[in-house]
Amino acid sequence: MSDNSDFKMKTINITMDVPGDHAILHVRGDFHYGVKGVDINEGGRILKERQDTNRGKIFVMDTGDLHENNINGSVGHGYDVDVKDPQNQVETIIKFQKELNEHLYGKDKFRKLNIKNLDEIRHVGVIGNHEYRTRKTAGLWLNRSLYGEGKILDLGISSLVRLTIKNKKAKISKTYTIYVSHRPNKSDATSIEGIVRASRAKKAEVEADIYAYGHYHRRMIIPDQFYTSDGVFKKVLYVVNPSPMHNVEYSDWAGYNPIHTGWYVECQLPIDSDAFGIV
Repeated sequence: MSDNSDFKMKTINITMDVPGDHAILHVRGDFHYGVKGVDINEGGRILKERQDTNRGKIFVMDTGDLHENNINGSVGHGYDVDVKDPQNQVETIIKFQKELNEHLYGKDKFRKLNIKNLDEIRHVGVIGNHEYRTRKTAGLWLNRSLYGEGKILDLGISSLVRLTIKNKKAKISKTYTIYVSHRPNKSDATSIEGIVRASRAKKAEVEADIYAYGHYHRRMIIPDQFYTSDGVFKKVLYVVNPSPMHNVEYSDWAGYNPIHTGWYVECQLPIDSDAFGIV
């Protein structure tokens, strides 16, 4: 039975031990699985490769819209859908997410993983508007299914994640506050200027170091800064993940250079420096 907790912004605290001097924030979503041009096998290969490259350092955020969910009366890609049944889309994404997390944690650790122990969690996610359409139509929260079997921490609509990164051996640590939601507001403007305006409006409401979004289907990391009410200079990042709908027709139609499409975006979170940003 659902309650209003999905609508309330959650705040969670996670501590992450890392080898070396930094962690990697890996933001992904907007797979829109079911639409032509989204090769889930290619996605698995690419994302597992990133997990291997950053073994022990990677923290994953899903921003929603993992499947197209083309239900009657919804705005979607219509004739461009290869996998038409939303249930088939959901089942494939559940399997996909579970396999990725078995690879992220290791199968034995994944089997023993207790999602209630936040300091064990390395993968969190919010709901996208393509999942939320089922909530509006049928009262069902699809993200609970999409995240459940993969042991991904379901953050509902939005969350503040206070991620403390530490290296025990070097006795150093640093905490980053990350705001994550599918989009900053209801604006569908996809220009860089429009995204930055929406992100700045959210920044005025919620204080964080990093603002992570999906929805816009373009890879983007934009730095910004401001002075707090106490007169302290603060640097922030707006991070937007791309979509793997990277066929030429989609990129041309959306006005994106193919470099802006893909399966993920990453930024580096150093423990002993303020120079966080593009990997």
